[in-house]
Parts: sequence; C-alpha cells; structure tokens
Amino acid sequence: MTDLDVRPLPEADVEEPPTPRTRVTRRGLQITLGVLWLLDGLLQLQPFMFGSGFAGQVLAPAGDGQPGWVAAGVHWMAGLVGAHPVPWNAAFAIIQLALGVGLLIRPLVRIALAASIGWALGVWYFGEGLGGVAGGHGSLITGAPGAVLLYGLLAVVVWPERDYDAPAGWRGWLWHDSSGPPAAFTPVVWAVVWVGGAVLQALPGQNTPTDLASSLTGDMPAWQMGLNNGVANHLLSAGSQDNWLLLVVLVAVGLCALGNQRMRTITGWAGAGLATVFWMLGQGFGDLLSGQATDPNSGPLLVLLALALLGAPLPESLTDDEPELARTPAWRTSAMSGITAVVIVGVGLLQWGTARVTPPAHLAITSVYTPAGNAASAPVYFTLTNTGDGADTLVSAGVEFQTAIAAKGVSVCANQFCSGADTIAVPAHSTVVFRTTGPHLLVSGLGALAKGHQPLQVTLNFAKSGTVHVLSPVGSPADLTEHDIMTYAYMGGASPGMGMDMDGKPTNLGGTGSPATTMPAMPGMNMGGG
Repeated sequence: MTDLDVRPLPEADVEEPPTPRTRVTRRGLQITLGVLWLLDGLLQLQPFMFGSGFAGQVLAPAGDGQPGWVAAGVHWMAGLVGAHPVPWNAAFAIIQLALGVGLLIRPLVRIALAASIGWALGVWYFGEGLGGVAGGHGSLITGAPGAVLLYGLLAVVVWPERDYDAPAGWRGWLWHDSSGPPAAFTPVVWAVVWVGGAVLQALPGQNTPTDLASSLTGDMPAWQMGLNNGVANHLLSAGSQDNWLLLVVLVAVGLCALGNQRMRTITGWAGAGLATVFWMLGQGFGDLLSGQATDPNSGPLLVLLALALLGAPLPESLTDDEPELARTPAWRTSAMSGITAVVIVGVGLLQWGTARVTPPAHLAITSVYTPAGNAASAPVYFTLTNTGDGADTLVSAGVEFQTAIAAKGVSVCANQFCSGADTIAVPAHSTVVFRTTGPHLLVSGLGALAKGHQPLQVTLNFAKSGTVHVLSPVGSPADLTEHDIMTYAYMGGASPGMGMDMDGKPTNLGGTGSPATTMPAMPGMNMGGG
C-alpha cells in the first residue's frame, strides 16, 4: 500500500475591506470633540462673559448686516441675555461643559452627540447669526459657516455605529461600537463646506482684492498685525488674480474629496493646511487670549473634519474590491454629490440676488436726550430719520452709564405703555419721533438721573443697518457738551471718539456693507463746553 502524501491545503486569500492609510476612529474624534466643548465651556466662564459686554459686544454684532429674520432672533437673544447676564451665561457654560464631559464618558456619547446637534443649531441662529451665511457676508477665511455649525456636522460624522452584541431596550441604545472609521458620507460634508465657502467668497463684498485684504486686517493681536498687513498689502498690489486663484483652490479642495484615496489624502492635508492658515491670518487664532472669545473659531474644527475625511472609507466605485466589501453604494454618493451641488448653487444665486436687489436704509439720529428725574426707570427720546429706499427695524438696545455701570434692562417700547411689539419699524423715506406719547426706550436699574451728569451711552441694534452708538444727555439735547463728546462718545465701537464729520453732520449710518457705528450730530448741541 502506497503511503499518501497528505499536505494541508493553502488557506484561501481573504480580501479585507479597503481601509484608509490614516487610522482615524470615531471614538478618537468623539474625544477630541469633547475636549473642544470643554474648552468652549471654560471660555464661557471668563469674567467678561458675566457682564453686559457679552450681550452687547459679542452676541448683538452677530446680527449686524443680516436679513431681518436672522437679525431679529440674534438681537432678541442679546436683549434677553443683557437683562440678566449672570444666570444666562452660567447656564451656557454648564451646558457646554456637560456636552464635553458626556462625549468623554462612553455610555453617554449618543446622548451628548444628540444634545450637541440641537445646541449647535440653536447657537448658530441665536448666537452666530447663521455665521453670516444668510447675509452673504461670510467667508471661510474669517470663520464661516460658523464654528458651532461645524460642531453639529462633526457630531453627525462621528455618530456611533450600532453594537450588535448590545442588549435590547434603552440600555442597548447606549452601547455602541466606535472603533470603526468616520461616516462614509464625510466627503460629501467636506465638499459642501468648501464649495459653499467658494460660493460665499464669490459674492459681492468678498470678491475683490480690497475685500480679501480687509478680511485679514480685523481685530488681531498686536504682535500679529505686521504679518497680516504685509499679506494684505500683497493682495492689494497683486490684483484680482489672487481672488480667482483662491476660488479655484476652494472648489478643488472640496470636490477632490469625492475622488480616490490618493486624491482624498492630498485634499485632506491641503484642507487642513488651509484651515490653519485661515485660523492664523483671518481669525487671529480665535482671539483666545482676549478674554472675550467664546470658541476657538472654525479653524480647528475644519482640521478635525479633515482628519475625519482622511479616515473615511471609500465607496465601491473607487476601489478594486468586490461590491459586497464596499461600505457605500456608488449611486448614493453620486446622488448626494449632485444634490449638494444644486443646493450650493441655488443658495449662492439667492444670496447674490438678494444682495443686489435689497435697497439699503440710510439712518440719521438727532435730538437724543433723557429727562432728568428721581425714578428708577428713565426713558430715552430721539428722532430717527430714514432717507434710504429700504426699510429697517430697531430690534434691541443697550445702555451704559458712568462707563462701568450697566443698566439692568433696556426695553424697546413701540408705544407709551411699553405694550405689544418690542421692535419698531422704520419705513423708507420716513421719520419716527421717539417721545412721551409714542415709541421710546425705557432704561431700568440706573437709579435717579440728575442733569449735568455723564450722558448715557446708548447702543441701538437695527436689523439691516447694524449697530449705532449715540450719546444721550440727561436733561435736554442742549446739555451734551464738547467735553462729553470727546470723553464718552463712541467711534466704531467701544473706543472714545467723535463720530461726526467736520461739518457737524452724522457720518454714514447703515447702508449696504457699512454697519452704523458712529455718534450722530444733535441739534442744539452745546459745542462750547458749558
């Protein structure tokens, strides 16, 4: 009998699903997102946030230059927070700290992610004014579409996968498998952000060398202004080709993410690099050391989204593997990409058309004063004239007195009884007189006001024209002295200065592209100082 040569058969080669070279797991991204939420919560605990400045200097400006339906919500929230800043800000900080802690504790991840999506959408509207997107004034360079929206998008991308070994019921819902890669639709999210950024950059107000240069010369740390001014001067001297080059780069970074692994890798790292440059030059590193930052701005969030892109699985049409090994059907990716392109183009055309056909309002404010008296509440009266072709709305106001003392509340009263609507419409080519028997502002919590004291520093927030700063003398319009103007008047913000031209006429108040931030002239003003 012949001995048989029995040998084990070679094991069949089993093809593994394609995995990206960069190993990025959902759990790693969840932890990073949690750390960022903790940072936001700690920033919200800064002393500045517990004063009136948070509402007047951080929240209210987010509505400037935005459509009325956006500005109204922002200014409503600013007024609400300004009336009681301490409890509101404490609640904001606690919520964000809770979101961060929830993402770090594995069983609470689903709850924290769901809550963060809802919180992000609310803050994006009420706190960031939709990141300037609705008004067509946003730019990826300066932080569009808003850091908090990116928090929400990342929460969707890192949503945990189902754990098939989990028990039934609500306990099982808390179990999850986060060892897998980010969602397969991450490239589509990436494309929406970057191509949408290109659309915003092409809109009026961002599409010229001057616009591009001005985005680099905003509020920056003093040590950084030299670098930013140098880059801005280069952009001004180079002409329009730099802006066109930027548009091409933004579109390429967005669309190439839908390609194969090599294109996606190049795109991810290029996008992370661009986001870092934008964070440095256009966002001033989120102004984190200013004491007034609420988040690190969008730069770090875009870098985190780039990591998610690098770790996302490829669809079947971009691999040589068998169809059953693919994570996402090719037709679904193509359909989502097509829908995304249509939405982006449609929104861009709508914004472009709105920016061109909406007539601006041109506001002038005169005869501002506050009657002297012993009551705890004091009205503010003035005459508001709109000489523009577009209407506007006064949506909220704020007041400071004796520089460091803030009012407990400022109400916009549409009538003498402060009942009904808390906004005041200003039609085109009209004059609205704020008086005892009509609309006025009602300031609470300042105590008795005596003639001859420092004037009230009033901030008026309009839906279209933005923020207007005026001085209200105590007594009559004639009681505002030259000394008051030079000491307490605003000029473009919180800095003292005189906001009139050399003829004593008010400088530009409102209108497209120029938010009103000046102190207008007042008939009867005593320029002699006595």
